[in-house]
Amino acid sequence: MATTLLIYTSIIAVTLFFAGLGVKINGYQDRIRPDRSWRVRLCWFFAVAYYVLILGTRYEIGVDYNSYRIIFTDLIAFGNAMNVNDPIFYLFRPWVQYGHYNLFIALLAFIHIFFIFKISETQTRVLPFWLLFFFCTGMFLDSLNLMRQMAAYFIVFYALLCFYDGRYKSCLAWFAVAFLFHRSCVVFLLFPFLLRRDVFKFRPLQYALLFFCFFFGQQIFDVVLPWMERLGLDGGFGLDGAYGVYVELNDRMLAAQETLVEKNEASGGTNLMPWYFLFVNCVVVFYSSQLKKRLGTPFTFFYTLFFLGCLLSGFSEYHMALSRLARYFTWYRPWIYAMTMYYVFQPMHYVFQPMLQASDFRFQASGERRRMRGERRGAGKPRPALEKSLAPHPLPPYHTPEHLLRGEKMSMQIILVTRVFFLLVILAGFLYMYRTIIRCAIDQQLAPWRFIFQESSW
Repeated sequence: MATTLLIYTSIIAVTLFFAGLGVKINGYQDRIRPDRSWRVRLCWFFAVAYYVLILGTRYEIGVDYNSYRIIFTDLIAFGNAMNVNDPIFYLFRPWVQYGHYNLFIALLAFIHIFFIFKISETQTRVLPFWLLFFFCTGMFLDSLNLMRQMAAYFIVFYALLCFYDGRYKSCLAWFAVAFLFHRSCVVFLLFPFLLRRDVFKFRPLQYALLFFCFFFGQQIFDVVLPWMERLGLDGGFGLDGAYGVYVELNDRMLAAQETLVEKNEASGGTNLMPWYFLFVNCVVVFYSSQLKKRLGTPFTFFYTLFFLGCLLSGFSEYHMALSRLARYFTWYRPWIYAMTMYYVFQPMHYVFQPMLQASDFRFQASGERRRMRGERRGAGKPRPALEKSLAPHPLPPYHTPEHLLRGEKMSMQIILVTRVFFLLVILAGFLYMYRTIIRCAIDQQLAPWRFIFQESSW
């Protein structure tokens, strides 16, 4: 167990260290500076290389590790495999046949971490926050199990960014690449056209939906599930049986436990993780309006996908196929959390820039009126105090009206409370991750970390 914990800790520490070092070398700028590009990318290369080296050489770690190996074994021996329609298996078969199976695992790990850094090129200061939440929200553990789907998710994420950047050919090309890994990702081709407006703009409505799905989502799904079974949508959503294996798993899950509380109690859990996400989602909703105004249409679109994931997570807990579909939305959590945390932790003058601009306009108008009154009274030049009031901001503190000062102090207090909250969230997330690893290792649900060099046939 000590070796396993050491491996997980080294992955987190090394990746975060080199990512943060690259951001520091870049001078904490949003975009990579041309004069420091090679040094920043060198640091990020070390982070990616270490991540791929460790995860790409693991042996029998993850749910899909052996299932993918069985698929490649059947493809090499018989030329086909049961219920295997994703093209990547056929394209990668020669590499496994004449090389090693772990090349496929290394490729998937490379896609996961590479696109995190690639997407962060235009928001480099957000990268450390994104990696923090990638590790502490359980997405890293998902990457060890749902490898192909997560690879498709990251490629689709980048493809959608290309769409909003006006690079439509690149968007279609990356969607084609994602289709090779997981066919289900083609659904996201429709979302840029379906979600052209800000669907979740009204914050009270968002809070109402969050709490409704959290407390009543499972009960509603229990009513809807029999109708889904009658329509034949209970297992693989009618996708030619490609995900029909989930039907048996659904029956096991529904028979084993009826509610989320019973599920966590049966596994020795504390039942706090759903509440953990609920509280963080509420904080994100609180800051969503400011973030949408500042970051524009792309962020609004991804925020909508994120919020749909928050709602779907309340319904999909016991349905394997639906939960797999919901992960395409819930995996936006780390990025949205990172953008919110970055907004909260940036300098105060940047947060209150719109407020100061409004107050500056008021001072200019007031100073202009006073100057005109002074000229009418025969005064030669404006008084020095009025000259200062017309100066560009940052304004001196004594030029800020008392009611604006009170409002800014109140906002700063909220910001400081949110900062402490996010630090506690990250700490709780890492404690949860390590607790999960230790508990699974004790219950023998998690194999000790081994490398392919320890395999007898190596």
